[in-house]
Amino acid sequence: MGYPQQYPPEYGVHPGYPQPYMYPPPRKPVWPWVVGSIAIVVGIAAAIGIVVVVAHKDDKPAVAAPITLVYEVTGDVPTPPDINYVPAQGDGVHMTPESLPWRMEVTMTKSKTADRGFVSAYTGPREITGGVTCRIFRDGKVVVQDTVTGSGTASCVTFFR
Repeated sequence: MGYPQQYPPEYGVHPGYPQPYMYPPPRKPVWPWVVGSIAIVVGIAAAIGIVVVVAHKDDKPAVAAPITLVYEVTGDVPTPPDINYVPAQGDGVHMTPESLPWRMEVTMTKSKTADRGFVSAYTGPREITGGVTCRIFRDGKVVVQDTVTGSGTASCVTFFR
């Protein structure tokens, strides 16, 4: 029992000798795969870029078609309301009409500074009877409408698409 353990002959290891070391197989280099993958991605990107440039070389910049809007304010208030609207070009306009109904036709071209039509009617803080309605028409159809009864503001805004 105090003797070292003996290996049976079928193991192929001689008693008293360590088992031989098995070296792992040599690794294949990775850098060719990395370089090849990068080359494929760059080639695909270049091909897409060439197709896009060739496909759009004759394109002309799109010119926005003019948009005609009609602003309208109607109502039955005893005193005409204060009206604010966006004209064809420039900043907003504030005015008080002599009477209702009030209409204004504006023709606009969509740009970075002009992308919406706006009209509002303010009846003031005083207690009044009746109400006002604002509308914006495009191509003869109402695109937005708002009504206020008594004191308050009716506001209409539409964005160009």
